[in-house]
Amino acid sequence: MSHLSNLARAAIAASAITISAAPAANAALTCVSGACTETVSLGATATEINANMLFPLFDSTIGTLTSVSVQVTATLNALGSSFVQNNAGTSQTFLVKQSADFTISATAGPTSGALNTALGALALGPTTGFKSFTIGAGGTAAFGPFSPTSSATLTSPLAAFQTAGGGDDTIHISTISGTSISGGGGNILASISTTGDLSFNITYNYTVPEVGVPEPASLALLGAGLAGIGWARRRKAKV
Repeated sequence: MSHLSNLARAAIAASAITISAAPAANAALTCVSGACTETVSLGATATEINANMLFPLFDSTIGTLTSVSVQVTATLNALGSSFVQNNAGTSQTFLVKQSADFTISATAGPTSGALNTALGALALGPTTGFKSFTIGAGGTAAFGPFSPTSSATLTSPLAAFQTAGGGDDTIHISTISGTSISGGGGNILASISTTGDLSFNITYNYTVPEVGVPEPASLALLGAGLAGIGWARRRKAKV
């Protein structure tokens, strides 16, 4: 085989190494133009909640994570069957407060240490809803449906949200909920059934390594090699 043919093969191989495809993104996330997003939620769960929820981690092999934003939203739902009743002999005006404290912690996952640091700084206050009523003697009124929310944002540390290969991590969610009544002279009955939900809306921003482009010298080498292949074939055809 001619020397030029070997040269051509070397040039083609060099080009194939220089231009390489970027690694595939974590399948659990939707990644476009340097940003990966996903929303995960626990779903409506009867209080008191004591449950785990998975969320997707950023795959650090696809690029360098530059920022993360996790919008955490807690929702308390008073069901449509909930009601209040005035047991007094006269009309009463009163206020009913329904609230739940959501506690979120990391389990023994790949980033649990850093994630607990992040969750410890999460300013997610009580999820609270108020309703005021004026009800006649012996009357009742519906309290639900009623869905107050509270939200907060996690932004650091980045180590809490990434690992080589991506995958999932787990958080544990629990609630303590309660009802309080102001007014009514102790004559108000509140029968309130609730569910809770918690969601993570995640955005990972990242940069990817620049894909190499063949230098002019490499292109010239490739051209020479291809020309050599053509010359060798023409020479062989004449023999």
